[in-house]
Amino acid sequence: MAQPKSLPLICVPEGSTLSTVSKAHHRWAQANNFTGQRGRLLALPASDGGLSGYLFGLGPMADRPKLVVGLASAALDPGSYVLEGDFGDPTLAGLGFRLGAYRFDAYREPKAPPVLDVLPGADMAEVDRLTDAAFLARDLVNTPAHD
Repeated sequence: MAQPKSLPLICVPEGSTLSTVSKAHHRWAQANNFTGQRGRLLALPASDGGLSGYLFGLGPMADRPKLVVGLASAALDPGSYVLEGDFGDPTLAGLGFRLGAYRFDAYREPKAPPVLDVLPGADMAEVDRLTDAAFLARDLVNTPAHD
């Protein structure tokens, strides 16, 4: 069985010209008033009617949080994603994505989180260590004392 293809998550700063996307996707973004607003996620249609990826708004550079990519993973469906575009430091982008994908599911059927492909230049071992620690702390905070 073939592995599903990773969907691109194209990070777009506010006011960007969207020069890296196709003309059809550029028109789609304009029709949906997508300008790179912080936290805005826009699904990109494929020519066969499916999904070809997402545009994700990073907002203005002046006050952009370092882990802003986490807003995307909090809203994405389970699947495999590859970051593209101007997302800044790859280690911080990977950390933000993984932290945003956290779900407390101790008392319900777990839902698979979105998964980020390895980012070139990112220290993924450090990302793993930091997210494992953060997830442990979040689980401890979210678990009732009587459990």
